[in-house]
Amino acid sequence: MSDSDPPFLSATDVQDQLGISPATFYRWVRDGRLKGARVGRRWQFTQAAIDALLRDDAGDAQRRAGLGEALDHLRGRVIALGYPPEKVGTMIDGMDDVDGAVQLLVEHALSRQASDVHLAPVADGLRVQERIDGRLVEVGPPLPEASRRELVRGIKRWAGLRTEVESLPQDGRFFIEHDARKVDVRVSLFPTGLGESLTLRLLDPQRMTVDLDRLGLLPEVLGAVRQATERSHGVLLVNGPAGCGKSTTLYALLNHRRQAGVKIMTVEDPVELYLDGLLQAPVS
Repeated sequence: MSDSDPPFLSATDVQDQLGISPATFYRWVRDGRLKGARVGRRWQFTQAAIDALLRDDAGDAQRRAGLGEALDHLRGRVIALGYPPEKVGTMIDGMDDVDGAVQLLVEHALSRQASDVHLAPVADGLRVQERIDGRLVEVGPPLPEASRRELVRGIKRWAGLRTEVESLPQDGRFFIEHDARKVDVRVSLFPTGLGESLTLRLLDPQRMTVDLDRLGLLPEVLGAVRQATERSHGVLLVNGPAGCGKSTTLYALLNHRRQAGVKIMTVEDPVELYLDGLLQAPVS
């Protein structure tokens, strides 16, 4: 070994420097957390490898602290909506900080009757917005930067997305129980220069009426819509901003049109509500 070669540390040196027992040392070596070389019956390690391990541990501690802060923030927001603290605790009982934060994020949005949740990376963390009555509303200050990556990875894991891919758009979904009913959450991910941006679309069947008379249309408009729906051909265009009720209107029209002797087929992106008697296919 030349004078320019880095000195090697023995197993005892590493245990002393990290303050770990021999059993922990050998477990970390076996799991690949400690990276070294075996020479004969002895292990040798470089100081650079130990320094890298210490940096990783410091980063993990910072991320855990950030997640704890994000979880406390979301817990406080849900409690502020009128939920008893013990019920909020039940919502996330048995979950780790990441899963608990995802659960509370969606619970908060559903309780405010939001149509979707937007998570966007900013310079100092992760901005959270909910779309309520067509408008994006800020949900407090940005969540801490230390929690951003872990929270995004948690949502990707729930939605069945590839957690190791951060440079490509992805789409997925997951289901969540809310007030004894199942809500479909559609996740769209878009990579940006600051990190991954996510949109969570909340498809709550309880919020969707399929009765034309309950859409709030003026009588003369309702009559014209009924007449247009009952025609056997033509195009009926329904448009408007996000969260304005386009899907609700279309399902109410389909519900009004379905009857014995009429076969109705739809192509939807995505299918938000299944109606008996209709053949509904998602865009693939």
